[in-house]
Amino acid sequence: SGAMVDPYIWDDLNQAVHVVSDIGKAYDKLLNLWKIGKVPFNPATQVRNIGSNTILADFAGLSPLRIDIYARAARDLLTRAGYWEEADTKTVLFGKEWAGGEVEKFLGYVQDLKEGNFLAKVAGGIKYLGNKPLEVYQGIEQFFKLAVYTYHREAGLGIDEAAKLAEEAIFNYQKIPPAIRWAKRWYSPFIT
Repeated sequence: SGAMVDPYIWDDLNQAVHVVSDIGKAYDKLLNLWKIGKVPFNPATQVRNIGSNTILADFAGLSPLRIDIYARAARDLLTRAGYWEEADTKTVLFGKEWAGGEVEKFLGYVQDLKEGNFLAKVAGGIKYLGNKPLEVYQGIEQFFKLAVYTYHREAGLGIDEAAKLAEEAIFNYQKIPPAIRWAKRWYSPFIT
């Protein structure tokens, strides 16, 4: 009930013991394959993601006009130094973006497939050809998280406070309420 255990940990524990039927697993595999085709492989989606993340960062206090912050975040992201290194080693800010979560789930399904299976061959091809669009999509998410984090660190906030605000702004796709998770699976795949 959240009194003794963090609600997200409680939800993870409930998901760990949840048994999915074979039909449900097949549906999840096809849904993930379809979503991968609709998100990171679609240039229009990439551009919309940049626009929406700019708006979300602005809601978190980072004006689109703060080119100095965006430039610093870009430099730190590309060099894996500065605030990137700080956030990566001292927080769990990175790695929970859409591309990371959905693709990891799909590739986990691929491991279960028999060699020679058509879906296994398609998935292997996607993995081989698809790393760059996936990396770009995840990089966009991480860039904006890092920019919001950098903005708040430069404003004097502590590491944990800045990371929390960055994650709230450019949210963690793993931390969604059960009702939204259900709707994402059965009603509207892109509800998040």
